[in-house]
Amino acid sequence: MIGSSALNPAFNRTDPACLNVFFCTLADVMFVAATDPGQTWAKRVAKPTTIVGLNNPGPTTFAGWWTSLPSAPFVYVGLEIDKVGRTTGGTRGSLNRTCFDVTVDLTYRVLCSEEVTNASVGKGDSGSPVLFPEGPTQALAIGVLFAGGPMNRDDPRDGVSFCQTPSGEPCRYVYSPWFQIETHLSRFPRP
Repeated sequence: MIGSSALNPAFNRTDPACLNVFFCTLADVMFVAATDPGQTWAKRVAKPTTIVGLNNPGPTTFAGWWTSLPSAPFVYVGLEIDKVGRTTGGTRGSLNRTCFDVTVDLTYRVLCSEEVTNASVGKGDSGSPVLFPEGPTQALAIGVLFAGGPMNRDDPRDGVSFCQTPSGEPCRYVYSPWFQIETHLSRFPRP
């Protein structure tokens, strides 16, 4: 076992931006305490052999690890960013929207999310790290992916089936940015 859920805040926000959606949150994330935090594997992210763009899935094989991922100091629309997904591997897309409120599966709402387009996403990619590549040995942490799917849907889906070029639809995914994750989790005492 890698870790256990130590803090999984309820989706109980009542901000006006929640639009009376019953389940509403600042970030779709939880804090997992590593079973053995002293282990080097507990603090690393898989580095894919290749990063693929244009809605295509990337390889799920990896060439090594990123062991230090400082937070990105800024993001902007048009920035090319990567994610490392369990299902669709290393993909690159373009940041399309920042700090927008999104309803997922018509059941829950996440405030101040960010959207990446033209990057494949698939079932099992939720929880993937979203990164800015700073070169072959360094990446900056941007956020955590929580939903995605075809661009022509009104809302993204959690656990969506593959969205990639063969489906004929451009893809998107949404993620909770680090600043929003930190704000969200700081409201609760960590174990």
